[in-house]
Amino acid sequence: MPGTAIATATSVHPTATIDPTAVIGEGVLIEADVFIGPRCVIGEGCRLRARSMVLEHTTLGARCDVHPYAVLGGDPQDFKYDGSTPGALVVGEGNIFREGVTVSRSVGDEHPTTIGDGNFFMANSHAGHNTVMGNNCVLANGTLLAGHVRIGDRCFFGGNCCVHQFCDIGSGVMLQGGGLASMHVIPYGIVSGLNTLAGINLVGLRRTPGCTKQDISEVQRVHRTLFRERRPLSAALGQLEGEAWGPFAQRMIDFARRVRDAQPPRARGMAAPAP
Repeated sequence: MPGTAIATATSVHPTATIDPTAVIGEGVLIEADVFIGPRCVIGEGCRLRARSMVLEHTTLGARCDVHPYAVLGGDPQDFKYDGSTPGALVVGEGNIFREGVTVSRSVGDEHPTTIGDGNFFMANSHAGHNTVMGNNCVLANGTLLAGHVRIGDRCFFGGNCCVHQFCDIGSGVMLQGGGLASMHVIPYGIVSGLNTLAGINLVGLRRTPGCTKQDISEVQRVHRTLFRERRPLSAALGQLEGEAWGPFAQRMIDFARRVRDAQPPRARGMAAPAP
């Protein structure tokens, strides 16, 4: 630990191991047997509880809470990983990582694994390499996100949900417990079972700051046009384009357009209601 940049008003348990290249911010609490590896930055006010690990090339924003046996910044679980390019993990502010959570660094230089602000990873959940997550998401126990997954803001994943690699989950999505997504999921959708769109996350919309009754009405119209009228996606988008939509409905339309135009490996189609 000699030479490590540790700010004042920081508490470090004598059994903790901190690499000399790490930077520890103001007011950090580092408990017994914590490990902080090379090129890590721990933001002000973070708490690293006993036996948690921040392995390498990882940045934690302010006020993150890392619980026992969570491992952040581990090697990517990918055969293509080359240790000469170590990748990185960048975490925003105010995140909670409960017991046994794992979040991997990225593969290659394309972009780091990125976690936004205010997310809650419950016990034994996992975010794979090159994941990009927005803000205020909840991953219930056992949720698994594969590599290169992209998650919008304010998503909720019930217990033991799984998301396949290269899938996009739009903002405000809810996956019910045990839900499985191997296709893209449009913003504000609810997924039940395997790729089955069960409806609109109205509860989530009503709780979203700035979402009005007009916005909800527009989301329902877009959902009906895209899915309930049983027409090809391009035709549905053609009907929707040209109108003036609010930001919530427009987010759905833009997402559907990206799905339509996606190229491999992201050409995965979009979850839809059961026939």
